[in-house]
Amino acid sequence: MKGVVVHISVETDPVLLDTEVLIRCVEIDEKIESIISSLALHERKVVGKHGDETLYIPISEVLYFEHVERRTFAYTLSEVFEVPYKLYELEEQYSKCGFERIAKNCILNLCRVNSLSPYVGGRLLATLSNGEKVLVSRNYSTNIKARLSA
Repeated sequence: MKGVVVHISVETDPVLLDTEVLIRCVEIDEKIESIISSLALHERKVVGKHGDETLYIPISEVLYFEHVERRTFAYTLSEVFEVPYKLYELEEQYSKCGFERIAKNCILNLCRVNSLSPYVGGRLLATLSNGEKVLVSRNYSTNIKARLSA
């Protein structure tokens, strides 16, 4: 149902103990699934180590995951955490939350991409919300463009 307008209403009630989100739709399509995944994203966390400390990082704060020298890292705006997962596990777990593989060793949070620019050899240069730039391999560039324009 392309072209259907989504209406958003917010009601506040000071006596509520929890926040409730209700979605009314004709059918559950890709757009609705994306909205549901985005809402779920804010609740999910990934385990990461920073020095000797183990922390639970909100997945929405992760800019990207990168695999370097047999170790996997989560990059946020201010810190880097080692995570005990393989990239394919993170890709399976968070693909519906806006994470997409951009290279053999990197999975990017598409919600954190501010812009895409063409780069040498059919690659793309993604500028993230913190100003950092990451390269999208030509093998993944078509898929990334499609996901960001959807």
